[in-house]
Amino acid sequence: MIGPQLSRADVDQTAAQITRQLFSVMSNIQRFNAWLAATPDATLTGFGMSSTDVATLKSAFTDADKLRQVFEGSTLQAPAYDFRTFLGQALGVGLF
Repeated sequence: MIGPQLSRADVDQTAAQITRQLFSVMSNIQRFNAWLAATPDATLTGFGMSSTDVATLKSAFTDADKLRQVFEGSTLQAPAYDFRTFLGQALGVGLF
């Protein structure tokens, strides 16, 4: 067999790394969504964003925060919902 051989340590390290990243992302979502919610639209349009962009951004992170709440078990999501709808737009045209 060629190539590196996986070990228990490799599996454990990968699992821990992904888990740390997921927890960090969820925390960042909560903080950024709280900041967006507290920030007047006029402040964001003052940065050069259109009103439509501001609405899309706030909607995207409201969705992301709902996903965080589902992740934490503090809320349920029914019916099924595609959380990528508005968040995908934050990636830019053609990237989602």
